[in-house]
Amino acid sequence: MSDRIKKFDKFCKKYDLYGDGIEEQIVLYLKNIFPKSYKKSQEHSTNENELPTPYDIYKLTSEDKKTEEDFFKVVEKWFKENKY
Repeated sequence: MSDRIKKFDKFCKKYDLYGDGIEEQIVLYLKNIFPKSYKKSQEHSTNENELPTPYDIYKLTSEDKKTEEDFFKVVEKWFKENKY
């Protein structure tokens, strides 16, 4: 398992990005902050009507010239603002 995946998994233990009803909200939030990453992840999807996952966007953050740390900060901010 790569360090990148381990780092994401560790983050997911603290913040449940895939919790019931949360995943879609986070993805739609990330869509505005990482638009190129979001679009690129949709291009790789086999179903154009399906939203990408948070991990799909995370692994493409460089498309928006952002870092993995930027991704984590944005998601942490979302959880704090939404009191999860």
